[in-house]
Order: sequence, then C-alpha cells, then structure tokens
Amino acid sequence: MDIKKIKKLVLLSYVHKKLNLIRVNKIARLLTRKDLKAYVKVLKSYEKENTVIINLPFMYTDKKIFDKMFRGKKIIYKEDPSLIAGVRIINNDIVYEHDLKNTLEDIATHIGLAYD
Repeated sequence: MDIKKIKKLVLLSYVHKKLNLIRVNKIARLLTRKDLKAYVKVLKSYEKENTVIINLPFMYTDKKIFDKMFRGKKIIYKEDPSLIAGVRIINNDIVYEHDLKNTLEDIATHIGLAYD
C-alpha cells in the first residue's frame, strides 16, 4: 500500500477531529504488518502536528487566548511549577519558552559579558 492511501486511512480514523478507537481497530485489523507500521507512524506524526502542549506554572482558568492562537488544534494543558511567571508552548517541533527565570539568566549573562 502506498503512503497516499495510508494518509487517507489516517484521516478516516478521526471523527470530528478526535481519534476514534473503533475506527482505528477496524483499520488495524485489515492491514498487513508492514502497512500497520506505516499507518502507526503516519498516525503519530499527524497527531503531533495537530497537538499543542502548553505548560503553565499553575492552571490558568482563562484559556480563550490559547484557543484563538491555535485554532483547529488539540490543546493539552500541563502544570509545571518550575516555570516562574511564564509559559512553555510546544507546537509540533517548535518550542516557545518565556518565563522570568530565563529572562533573569539572560540579563545576568549579558551583564557578565559586558564586564569581562
């Protein structure tokens, strides 16, 4: 089976932008071992492309800001107390990290380079 057909199967695995376990099981039973490996690989890739992970120092109640920024993507919120007044956003392979700790470290490094 070629990759185009496998990508179509991956798209058929979703109902209303959510992965449907029943459909995945039906498709998996019909595939050969080689095609199943390709199907799982493309499915993971598709899931990664359409998921955004947002780490916050505490669970923020107003999530409309992130919903507007990442329309059409599934957003997973995680609590990360190591972030100080900031946020870490992982969108596919791009990581955006903005927090007070990194800003203070950058300022200290800049001052250290200026006086050396």
